[in-house]
Amino acid sequence: MGYESEYKRILNKLFAARVRDLVSLIGKNKPGKPLEITRDKLDEYIEKLKELVESAIGKELLNEELDTAKDHHKWLIKGRGVEARIEEFNNWYKDNFGNDSNCVYMYWAEGDKCIYVGRGTSGGQRPGSHLVHVNFQNAKWLEIYTFGGPTLLHKIECMATHLYDPSLNKVASSRYERDKSCPLCIRYKIIEDELNAIFR
Repeated sequence: MGYESEYKRILNKLFAARVRDLVSLIGKNKPGKPLEITRDKLDEYIEKLKELVESAIGKELLNEELDTAKDHHKWLIKGRGVEARIEEFNNWYKDNFGNDSNCVYMYWAEGDKCIYVGRGTSGGQRPGSHLVHVNFQNAKWLEIYTFGGPTLLHKIECMATHLYDPSLNKVASSRYERDKSCPLCIRYKIIEDELNAIFR
């Protein structure tokens, strides 16, 4: 079953449960016991709907934004020791991005596993700062996208975090007034608000 079909199936199941008693009023039999949607069950359905939205359109939405990048390169992490790695990275960033300052970056480990997604507005300073941390020692390469301004950074960082589920991202992406909103978060909030209002 496709993502859209499964999404509609879950919604139809929820709405059928919600109006079951109303539907039964036109029949000759007395309404039966209401079909209860518990808080835990509703939360489970909400999470499933959010997952289906992400699987159906998440990558397309992210790629549309990444395609607007000013530049994009991958760095195979190398250098013996922390200082050597930082020097290698700084030289690589300068050679490939020059003075570009606004970026979104992803650290990747073996098996194409994303371990961290971040953003920065000071060139290579922010992405390079993680090279000193022991949690990043298993990272194999660093992928960086640069952009002409900072307004898209939160939007892209947030979408990439949803999609790649990086193991070292412990805090949600912060958003400033200037920042564009994450389209996945917008959809998640609509799902939560609408279903919580219907089943309050």
